[in-house]
Amino acid sequence: MDYQEHDPILQVTYTWHNCRLVYRETTHQGTLVELVERPIWGLTCYMDGVIQSCELDEELYHQTFVKAVLKGGERVCLFGGGEGALAREVLSYSDVQQVDMYEWDKDVVRIFQEHGASWSKGAWSHPKLRLFHEDAFQIRTDQHRLQYDAVLIDLFDLDESALKTWIPFLQNAAAWCRKQIGLYVMTQAPFPVATPLLEHLSDVLRAAGFLIHPLTVYIPSFHGYATFLVGERFPAI
Repeated sequence: MDYQEHDPILQVTYTWHNCRLVYRETTHQGTLVELVERPIWGLTCYMDGVIQSCELDEELYHQTFVKAVLKGGERVCLFGGGEGALAREVLSYSDVQQVDMYEWDKDVVRIFQEHGASWSKGAWSHPKLRLFHEDAFQIRTDQHRLQYDAVLIDLFDLDESALKTWIPFLQNAAAWCRKQIGLYVMTQAPFPVATPLLEHLSDVLRAAGFLIHPLTVYIPSFHGYATFLVGERFPAI
């Protein structure tokens, strides 16, 4: 079969030939999830026609993100990461004793548990992992204040229109964090640049007591650079 991939950043549509549809489902949250086997690239996850993760290079994304954020600590909080790969990488650190993962769309988790095990590689059954199907944007500052050594946020691409909801969420997430925080912001193409959005989010985290630096890594399947913000609380609490 042919599969059409929509790229909202470059505003182009790619047609991939000789593909195989492995699974397709619209979740209860209204997201169309498709797992598509592509020649060379392997199994690829699309949500609403936009690429989210690919077997061929997902480790590059997740390992880069986790290595940049985790600098030691026993308790880690994840927002997003429904394919299980982010949890897999965090759990590979021997000093991590507990991982709490918040993924509001439980159907996404189930789909990857049943049809995309190559991402999690057994992480779903790890005794240190606790899974919560709660809306990240409904968390309260006092709910888990300073409970986690590190917080990693891996949700979706941000733009200026989302700041009204993202700023209070980011402030709350920062309040949960004792040491390190990391945030996936967006994919940039054809090359990464400083943007007002990155500066705005950096200012929010600086005001919460974090030293901030941006991080970019080229992800071939994204046709661009994954852009993160990484922060370390100073001084650590």
